[in-house]
Amino acid sequence: MLTVNNLYFSYGNGNVLEEVSFHVPEGELCALFGPNGCGKTTLFKCCLRFLAFHQGSVVLNRRDVKSLRVEEIARQVAYVPQQHRPPFPFLVKEVVLMGRTPHLNGIFGAGAMDKQKAFDALRRLAIDHLADRPYNQLSNGQRQLVLIARAMAQETCLVVLDEPTSALDFNNQIRIWQVMREMAERGTTILACTHDPNHVAWFCDRMVVIQNGRIAAQGDPMEILNHRLLDTIYGGSCSVGQTGELKLVLPREVARRSALDLE
Repeated sequence: MLTVNNLYFSYGNGNVLEEVSFHVPEGELCALFGPNGCGKTTLFKCCLRFLAFHQGSVVLNRRDVKSLRVEEIARQVAYVPQQHRPPFPFLVKEVVLMGRTPHLNGIFGAGAMDKQKAFDALRRLAIDHLADRPYNQLSNGQRQLVLIARAMAQETCLVVLDEPTSALDFNNQIRIWQVMREMAERGTTILACTHDPNHVAWFCDRMVVIQNGRIAAQGDPMEILNHRLLDTIYGGSCSVGQTGELKLVLPREVARRSALDLE
């Protein structure tokens, strides 16, 4: 589905990304995991051709993204950014309907089917009651839900989300991860950036760990998400435990106070 091979990118003289290679198979939920400033958002932008990388390749459905037109990429990849501030007071339903743009037929614009798909996405996230609200009057968390609904309405084979739950309360965080899990189980490939190792452990099929612009580890979270990996990233502040097939990451001091049996 998505293959990145030996990718390099730099701002000025210093490399931001070096020797980045990974593969996300079709229908998997993959987390891009790492500390602030490690290059995750830059990597997303290179994959989507928002930024021009100077070495390596990004292959989407067996085609190099450099050979694809912008509209071809938009039919295959939906992108949910960390923040979105439109210049006009669009209604929520209009923002979600924008997800149908790559599928519209020239001058005829959005039809009844497109509007229904947009409404279905709103309803699936239980935010259909916001349909007639101005998008720029919503809370940050509500805006993020609307952007995810837009990506769902776009109906692409790959959805890329940059910290999709960073502005959400706990209930909505879990809801979004459950939605992403369901989308993957229905065949959509999901690549989501996150800082929360528990979300990775609980919901993801695969994780790609990036640190200082390089891939530090990749694979099944059940196999590679451990205290040694987190010590490398966070300097010994985390403990990792496992109950059956469930992993749990806690701050080491919290685990010590709780007398939990964690690594």
